[in-house]
Amino acid sequence: QDMQRRLTDLGLDHIPSNAPYIFAQAPNDFDGLVRSLSEAGIVIAPYRFDDGRMVMLPVGRAEQNEKIVQAIGRQR
Repeated sequence: QDMQRRLTDLGLDHIPSNAPYIFAQAPNDFDGLVRSLSEAGIVIAPYRFDDGRMVMLPVGRAEQNEKIVQAIGRQR
């Protein structure tokens, strides 16, 4: 739930989920997000969903989620 709230705080649409991943609005620099997360040790599926409008983000421990949120913030 925290990850969903954080995405909302960033102004990103997302599909509410109880799964270990969330489909969220892709940032403008999708490839930059994939690279930034990879450099932080977080691997996401490098696929654009819904005609490039959505990205599948993992939901993990608080420190992992923080890295994801920070990387998204840098790509917006």
